[in-house]
Amino acid sequence: MRRNAAISIGLALLAVPAAVIAASGSGSSTVGWQTTRWTDEGASVNEKSFKPVPGMANQDVEPDCQNVAVDVSADMRRGRALVRVLDETSDEVAQPGPVLFGAKGSNAFTFLIEGFAGNLTVEWKRVGERRAAAASFSAHAIGQKDCG
Repeated sequence: MRRNAAISIGLALLAVPAAVIAASGSGSSTVGWQTTRWTDEGASVNEKSFKPVPGMANQDVEPDCQNVAVDVSADMRRGRALVRVLDETSDEVAQPGPVLFGAKGSNAFTFLIEGFAGNLTVEWKRVGERRAAAASFSAHAIGQKDCG
């Protein structure tokens, strides 16, 4: 009786991952270009208005009518900051707008710019009363050549 119950539980545990895999999917798209920039010099911001993250400004990439995904990550050390990506050529803020990066740990978010014009800058500003500080920042942009 116990053996049959153990076998039933074992089979049920195997069926759950199979159901999850069966419910998954994938897709692909043509990548026209990609670029990466990072800094591990450490940075802090005390301003309540957006400022470029040191080492993360004017990332020149191929312009004109492209969709761009920008993965931004930061190893925050203290405080909280709103982080955003700006297309400096068109002055457009990447979607969904500023994202909160919290203190003490790794933070990451993917931003999207539709119809990208030319220069990426990662900006930040402090939230609350404390200066925000990060040990490192990185930005990885992937662009699609055709806007269709």
